[in-house]
Amino acid sequence: MEYYTYWDLATASSAPMSDEGVIKVAAIAVLIVGVLVLLFNKRLPLEFRRSAPYGILGLGLLLFASYFYIEYAKKSLPEMKMASKKQLSKVTEGRISNYKEKILNAPRGGTQTVASFDINKTSFHFSGLNLSGEKAFTLTHGKGGILNNSMQARITYDSKQNHILKIELAKE
Repeated sequence: MEYYTYWDLATASSAPMSDEGVIKVAAIAVLIVGVLVLLFNKRLPLEFRRSAPYGILGLGLLLFASYFYIEYAKKSLPEMKMASKKQLSKVTEGRISNYKEKILNAPRGGTQTVASFDINKTSFHFSGLNLSGEKAFTLTHGKGGILNNSMQARITYDSKQNHILKIELAKE
């Protein structure tokens, strides 16, 4: 059966940044601050002039070294490769069954819709709350989403807590 990607966490606007991405952004920010300190060094207090550029430069270099070490470890060290394979997801394929929506009262007033469904005896659930602004996966059927009973789907998920990573729907 042929599928198309309906939603994918890796390309979602709300996808979390990787560890090395955070380190890279922090390193760039520290180096920018370092350049600004060097440019405006004469306007800084005397005790700050001597130590600040070296401290900021050292922190930036440490962050860049950390980033490159993580990249090296992921590609070269066998234990890192095994750890990432263990973390990999599972895939289930079949028809959606037991699709249900429940309206819950939110703690600060208002309501929130929670949907759940099964595929091949694997249960999934998601909230209708959309924090990312992306109009795809978080839409429950009652609010315009297309997931519903008897749809043929392939779900990639984190096997520990059944967090949905990718939804693919059958082409018709």
